[in-house]
Amino acid sequence: MNQIFIGLFLLSILNLVFIEAGKCGCQKSKLKRAISLKIDDMLLDHVDLMKIEGFRGYDKNARRWTDNTLKYTFHPQFPADKKQIVRESMNELTNDLKGCVKYVESTSGYHIKVQSHQPGCWSFVGMLNKQGGSQELNLENPGCLYSKGTIKHEFIHATGFMHTQMRADRDKFVNIFWERIDSDFCHAFVTCKNCEETVTYKTNSVMHYPSESFPCPGQRITMVDKQNKEIPYNHGTIEEDHQMIKHLYQCK
Repeated sequence: MNQIFIGLFLLSILNLVFIEAGKCGCQKSKLKRAISLKIDDMLLDHVDLMKIEGFRGYDKNARRWTDNTLKYTFHPQFPADKKQIVRESMNELTNDLKGCVKYVESTSGYHIKVQSHQPGCWSFVGMLNKQGGSQELNLENPGCLYSKGTIKHEFIHATGFMHTQMRADRDKFVNIFWERIDSDFCHAFVTCKNCEETVTYKTNSVMHYPSESFPCPGQRITMVDKQNKEIPYNHGTIEEDHQMIKHLYQCK
């Protein structure tokens, strides 16, 4: 399959929709590969779409950070009183990973520019450019800077990972109430054919959606575990999160 065909195919799926706009619910039986360049808090490009679509030419190592080191710095407008919680979060993640991946505050070489002046919490997935420059990671103040879990979540996206409930095996572990989901957010529940399944599926992963994700007006719960228990917002990483990262970055 040549690059031109791949490019045309990926462009062709960008405008697919799940159901008619303005309605409540998503019909899983008619679920299409409706991928946009943004899924919730993840900004995507053609490499990410290849991962989601399961293309055999996808290289899982393409977005690993050079020397297993993720460098970051702060945008000049980033609030000074919020820098410490970001630094603490990155130090904790580095320690939890036993140095397998290091999160280092530095402007030397390609790095992440942490900003807060745009709406929402979001990141690109993995290292975009190994030739130099920077990529953005947004943590809106104050909403994205209350919890270290939110900060770590976005940085793990930047490390190269998507959401846990996007795994192809997710239906073995959670029940999704498709009729309760806001139709504008059906794309947030798409599955990823090439996403990592190297560790045990855990709903308390910091990368997993909580039960109250994207409900229709008048609804509250869109997803529960197989014991019908609600999935809370997860404020910290767990060992499976660390193992997942270590596996991709080839650490024991």
